[in-house]
Amino acid sequence: MEEKIKSNWSIYILIQLLVMLYSIVGVLSKTASGFLVKEGFFSVQFVGTVGLMVFVLGVYAIFWQKVLKKTELAVAYLNKSFCLFWSLLWSVLFFGDSIKSNQIVGIIIIVCGIIVVTNYDK
Repeated sequence: MEEKIKSNWSIYILIQLLVMLYSIVGVLSKTASGFLVKEGFFSVQFVGTVGLMVFVLGVYAIFWQKVLKKTELAVAYLNKSFCLFWSLLWSVLFFGDSIKSNQIVGIIIIVCGIIVVTNYDK
């Protein structure tokens, strides 16, 4: 049986890459909804975007299971809350949304919570 890794930066980086990949699905979803309204349900753009979403979720699911074998469940799911940061970043970069100060404060609280909980038993 594989030993669980408590604190290894490479596993945290892998978790963040996977969470980033997972958050891209939100961008694809918003893009697909635009294609649905403009082009229709059977358009190549809509079907292609939804297909890409399914592919990304499949890749994410496979690698997420591998991460769960190598780290503690609580640490993995705690870091998944960082998806809010990535979603906020994508909304600014891809859709030109503005960031409010309360959103920044919320992200800071989430990051502090992740740091506190992951380093609690050290």
